[in-house]
Amino acid sequence: MARVDVVISDVHMLTPAEGLELAAWLGEHHPSIPVILASGRPAIAANEKWKAYPNVTDFVPKPSAVERIEMLARTQAAERDTSPN
Repeated sequence: MARVDVVISDVHMLTPAEGLELAAWLGEHHPSIPVILASGRPAIAANEKWKAYPNVTDFVPKPSAVERIEMLARTQAAERDTSPN
């Protein structure tokens, strides 16, 4: 079975779930998997609802450079590799 090191998701997606719902589900079922969220809506960044989810490690406003998202994902994956869980 493949291991998922990091999940990267947009906050606003079409069905079946929104990014915050995905983060909540992952937090309940796979709390060790870090989630990086992105959104192009300034209100999402401003209200910081995403901070209520302990497994959401980063929020990236769009548009964002691919290099920034890649750096965050690599950092989270490396931290997960060194964590005792």
